[in-house]
Parts: sequence; C-alpha cells; structure tokens
Amino acid sequence: MGSHKIQGELWGKHPEDWALIQEATGNAGYEHVLDLLDLKSTDSLLDVGCGSGFFSNLAYSKGVNVVGIDASTALLFIYNPVKSNSIRANSP
Repeated sequence: MGSHKIQGELWGKHPEDWALIQEATGNAGYEHVLDLLDLKSTDSLLDVGCGSGFFSNLAYSKGVNVVGIDASTALLFIYNPVKSNSIRANSP
C-alpha cells in the first residue's frame, strides 16, 4: 500500500471533525502566513495537503489562484471550494 493511500485513510477517519478543528483553530495562523507571503492576484499557490480546503479558500478570497491536492478522498468530499475554475481538488 502506497504512502498516499495510508495517509488518505488516516486523515479520512473523521474528516468532519478535522475540518471543524482546523477552521476553529487555524484561521489566525493562516491569515498570518498569507500576510507574510504577500501574494498578489497574479500569483499562484499550490496547497499540498489542502484537506478540507480552508487555507485554499482563504487564499482565493484574497485574489490568489489556488490549486489544492490531498491524499484524503474523505476530506476532499467536504472540500468546499469557492465556485471557480481556479480551485481544484485532486487526490493522487
């Protein structure tokens, strides 16, 4: 069994719980990282391990082109991207 499959199964055990915890605790840190990166609307961001897409959506809301990938199909099912062709979620 490949590593991405093992990781996908591990992170996919309780995806809704992970998404709620991530959103509740990660927002300030994610905002800080985006401020440090100082990304422009002409920039692109690859969010490897995008999970439920919280960081991807935050970056997209600031005008950045975003592509998110994750090994957990379960997390990708609850990924709630902004309606745009700029955000895509794919599992390996």
